[in-house]
Amino acid sequence: MLGCFLIGLVWIVVYYMTGNDLAIPLMSSLGQYNLVVGIGFMAVGFVYATRWE
Repeated sequence: MLGCFLIGLVWIVVYYMTGNDLAIPLMSSLGQYNLVVGIGFMAVGFVYATRWE
């Protein structure tokens, strides 16, 4: 759960920090969809959080 939250947060932060100078091959091909990927990781973390007992 926490791993998914952190991966999503780091993904979005790295995307914003690199800006238009995306040297990471996968991130440069995704463009604005990097936000969808980061929020998707956070959503999966939220699903895990609701199922945690």
